[in-house]
Amino acid sequence: MNRERFDSLVAYLEDYAAKHPTRYLLRVGLLAVLGYAYLLIIVAALLLVIFAVVMTGRINFLVIKLLWIPLLLVAAVGRALWVKFPAPEGHELKSDEAPRLFELAGEVRQRLAAPTLHTVLVTDDFNAAVVQRPRLGVFGWQQNYLIVGLPLMHALSRAQFRSVVAHEFGHLSGNHGRFGGWVYRVRQTWDQLLTRLQAEGRRGSFVFERFLNWYAPFFNAYTFVLARRQEYEADACAVEVAGRNAAAEALASIAVKAKFLDESYWQSVFKRADVNPAPPNEAFAGMFAALKHDAVTDANAQTWFKRSLLEQTSSVDTHPSLAARLAAMGYEGSEAAELQHQLPHIFSPIGESAADYYLGEAGANLTTEMNRTWREQVQTAWRERHKYVCEAREQLDALEAKRRTVELDDAELWTQIRLIVEMENAAAAEPAARELLVREAQHAGANFLVGQAMLARDDEAGIAHLERAMNNDYQTVFAGCELLHDFYTGRGQTEDVERIQRRGREHYERLEAARSERQTFEPSDALEPHDLNDAQVENLRDGIRDFADVCTAYLARKTVAQLPEVPCYVLAVITEKRWYNFRAQNANNELIQSLVNGLEFPGETFVIVLEDKYKPLRRSLKQIAGAQIFPRE
Repeated sequence: MNRERFDSLVAYLEDYAAKHPTRYLLRVGLLAVLGYAYLLIIVAALLLVIFAVVMTGRINFLVIKLLWIPLLLVAAVGRALWVKFPAPEGHELKSDEAPRLFELAGEVRQRLAAPTLHTVLVTDDFNAAVVQRPRLGVFGWQQNYLIVGLPLMHALSRAQFRSVVAHEFGHLSGNHGRFGGWVYRVRQTWDQLLTRLQAEGRRGSFVFERFLNWYAPFFNAYTFVLARRQEYEADACAVEVAGRNAAAEALASIAVKAKFLDESYWQSVFKRADVNPAPPNEAFAGMFAALKHDAVTDANAQTWFKRSLLEQTSSVDTHPSLAARLAAMGYEGSEAAELQHQLPHIFSPIGESAADYYLGEAGANLTTEMNRTWREQVQTAWRERHKYVCEAREQLDALEAKRRTVELDDAELWTQIRLIVEMENAAAAEPAARELLVREAQHAGANFLVGQAMLARDDEAGIAHLERAMNNDYQTVFAGCELLHDFYTGRGQTEDVERIQRRGREHYERLEAARSERQTFEPSDALEPHDLNDAQVENLRDGIRDFADVCTAYLARKTVAQLPEVPCYVLAVITEKRWYNFRAQNANNELIQSLVNGLEFPGETFVIVLEDKYKPLRRSLKQIAGAQIFPRE
C-alpha cells in the first residue's frame, strides 16, 4: 500500500470512527484478534504436520532435516509472542525527592480513575509521556511510568504542566489505556516476528510475509486512527482536570518553545564552538532561563506561533495539528491574533516554573547532572568543530587574499562560498553564490544557497532557484522540500504544501528503490563502461599494484534504473594461481576485504573475485571497452 492509498484509508476511517465509534473499535479489536488467530492457526498446522510425520514412524536423516524447518518457525512464533519491552530510561525520582510532583500525579490519577503509577522518570527531553511496560509480554501485567522532561517543566507554568500530566494520565484512564496497550502489543508481536524471520533467514517465512503484506497496512491504518482519537480524548482529560485555558495555553506554549529550542537556543549554543575550544558548563541552566523569558519575548515568537497554527495534520504523525486540537477544545478562529487574544498568557514570561515548584532542590541537582553529562557527551565533537573552524578560517583568509590579486576558478569560488556559509550563514554567502551562477547557471549548490537566502526574506523568487537545485542534485531534495514546506505553510498555500509533501514522499520511495537495487550484485546484472577519467583510473591502478595476489582487474559500471546519475561500480579481480598453491575460499573473502579497506573508490563499488558463480563474467568484461584497468591494456 503506497502513501496515497494509506492517506485515503486513514481519511475514510476517521470519518467512519466519528460516525460509528463503537463499530470502529470493534473492527480494530477484530483485526487484532485476526493477527493472533493467524499465528495460532499456523503454529497448530505446523505442529500437526510434525505430529503426523512422527506418528508414521519413518524417521530418518532426511525427515529430521525437513522437520527442522517447521520446528524453527514454531520457535520463532513462540519467541515473538513473548514481546519484550525495555524499561524506559531516565532519572528515577523518589517521592521524598519531589513530594509535590507525586502529590500532583496522585491527585490527577485519582481524578481520572487511572491505574497505579509505579515509576516517575525525569529526562532531558522537551517532552512528556506515559509508558506501559508489560512485564509478562503479550499477557500484560503493566508497569506504568510517567516520564517528564525537565526542559518541558521549565517551559510551563504550574497550571499548564498540570494539564500536561492530566493529558498523559488520560492515555491510561478507563478502557482507553488497556485496549490501546493490547493493540500496541499486537503490533509489536508482528514486528518482532518478521524481524526475527528476516534476520535469521528462516525458510518458510513466506507463510507469514504474504499475510503481513495484506494485513499490516490495514491494521496500521486502523490503529493510526485509534491513536489520533486517543490524543483528542487525552486533551479532553486535560481540560477536565486543569481547565480549558490552561490546557490550550500549554499546547500553544509547547509549540512555540519547541521551535525556539530548535531554531534559536541550540544553534546559538553550538555556534560558540567557533570561538571557544570547550563547551559551556551551564548549557541546560541557560536553556531553562531562556525558556522562562527569552522564548516568548523573542522577535520570532509570533512567527513561530503562526507557523505552528498553519501546520496541517498529516498521516505521518498520530498527533493532530495544534489548530485541530485547539478547535476541539472550542477555540474559534484559526488566525494567530484571534487565538492570542483568547489565550493571553501564551507570550507571558514565567516567574515560577513547574520545575521550580514541583521539583525544588531535586530540580537543581538534576540540572547540574544534565549540564555535566551533556558536556561530556559533546566534548570531543566540540573540540573537532573548533579545530575545523580555525582551519577553515585560515583557508577562507587565503582565498580572500588570492581573490584580491586574481580571479578564483569555479572550484575555489565554491569552496569560498561553503566556508562563508559555515562561518556565517547563507545570506552572507549569497553575493558570491550569485557570482558563481553567472558562470554556471545550473550549479546546484549555488542555486540552493541563493534560494534559501531569498526565502528567508520572504522573496518567492527563491523558489525557482531551489527547484533548479533539486532537479540537478538529488541530495538537495529533502532539504529543499523542507524549506519550501515551511515557506508555503507560512503563507497558508495548502495545495503547494500538499504538493511538496508528495514530492518528498516520492523522492523517499525513489531512494528506497535505488538502495534495494544496489544492495547486491549478481552475474546476470547488466554492465556498461565506467565513466572515470584517466587520473581516477591511474589512482585505482596504483592501489591495486600493492596486492600481489591480483593479476588482473576489471572495472565496470552496473546498469541501474533508479538514480542512474549516481554511479554504482563493480571491481572484478582475477587472482594469480599456481599449480602448487591451493587457494581456499576464505582467502578470496580476505582479499575482497583488504581491497575494500585499502583502495580509494570513486563511488559505491562492489568488489568481487571472478571465481565460482562470477567466473562466466570474465568473457563479458573483456568485451567492455576500457574495463581492464590492471595490468594496463
